[in-house]
Amino acid sequence: MRRLIILLCTVLVLTGCSGMPSRNNITNLLSAPKFSQTESNIAEAIADHIGENITLRYSQSQGYSSPVQLIDIDGDENDEAIVFYYAPNKGTNIRMAVLSCSGERWNIVSDKEGLGTEVFYFDTAEFKQLENRQLLVGYLSSNIDENFFVTYFTDSEKNIPDYVERCQDIVVGDVNYDGYSDIILTNRTADGRIRLRSLAFEDSGTYKVVGTRLLRYYNIDITQLKAAQSVKGETVLYADYRDDYNQMHTEAVVFRDGGKMYDAFASTVVSKQWEYNTDLNCVDIDGDGYLETPSVIHTEHTDDPEILKTVEWTDYIPEQPQRKCIGIYDTHTDMFVAYPDSWQDNVTTSYGSDSWQIVRRQTEENLQQDSDQNPQQENVLVTVSQVDYRNDIETGAYSYIVYKSTKTWHFDFDRSVDLSEIQYILKNITDLG
Repeated sequence: MRRLIILLCTVLVLTGCSGMPSRNNITNLLSAPKFSQTESNIAEAIADHIGENITLRYSQSQGYSSPVQLIDIDGDENDEAIVFYYAPNKGTNIRMAVLSCSGERWNIVSDKEGLGTEVFYFDTAEFKQLENRQLLVGYLSSNIDENFFVTYFTDSEKNIPDYVERCQDIVVGDVNYDGYSDIILTNRTADGRIRLRSLAFEDSGTYKVVGTRLLRYYNIDITQLKAAQSVKGETVLYADYRDDYNQMHTEAVVFRDGGKMYDAFASTVVSKQWEYNTDLNCVDIDGDGYLETPSVIHTEHTDDPEILKTVEWTDYIPEQPQRKCIGIYDTHTDMFVAYPDSWQDNVTTSYGSDSWQIVRRQTEENLQQDSDQNPQQENVLVTVSQVDYRNDIETGAYSYIVYKSTKTWHFDFDRSVDLSEIQYILKNITDLG
């Protein structure tokens, strides 16, 4: 009788959208999920091969969300299986197995000990000089300050040894515009700065450093590192990071001249005061396919509660930066609500125990208009509250239920709000958690 396979999966929870490992938030143990018959057969094949029970491990957000990845590595239209797992009698490090299928039987192609106790990055890459897909893995260990980046080369005829290098973070992007993958790594320098390096794969069978750059500030922690395309089709690397003074910064570099790095922002760095635990990173806030950078708007008015922040999002890549939207960030729930540009400088906010409001700011002009009405009622433009999806809430004209990720919101608009303004707000709600 086959031995019982322990199918406990460990989820690696990472900060931001982009691949930063958090040593204070590494693993959450889940109850065993239901695996497919194929996944069960693969797990049993590994256990039979090594002679003991195994624990499958996977990353929730870094390239793979299943404990067993089925990828056609060699282009024969048959998937191979890549599996990360832990075996109690094989040491404390995580292991990686590659299996191929013959008929209905899975066979071990390779089985290697990794260079850490967890995997924080996984991807596959195509290089110009090689035929197969290569495996890119980032390992971390709680007792080591730096992580390891490993490329497992899969072309059996070339027989290229694994490439190993210490790093902090890993990003894959095309920095020399040849249509193939290049690698971007970060390291911490002796004086406390972060160095970016871009690596291109060479005919010699290894990587060559083609670009390098130091981020501006010292003693920082990267919260997000993400490669994206600009409107011009160039590859841009966005680096969001924190310092020790409750500030967040964004730098961006554009790759030119074979992978060299140049300033992408005219002002080099966009900074904002941010004392909250949630990171305020670049995102594609308007869904146009390009990243926007946030800035916190501070006004002379002091009636906005600290829990609500006015944030605007701007594309700083063009010579003339383009502001895309402005709105309210609820720092307790991580929801951003954009409002029409015409509302800027004309609204404020208020926060209650179970809701918050956007309120029309009183001026001499609208005070005169409201003199014969209830000013407080007239001034509330929209009330926002997070609700349970099971709540019985009446909806209709001016009252709407909005679902974002796993959260449910109720938006109640004043009758003075135009339908076009309501449509704009409901369309531009983002869960940044």
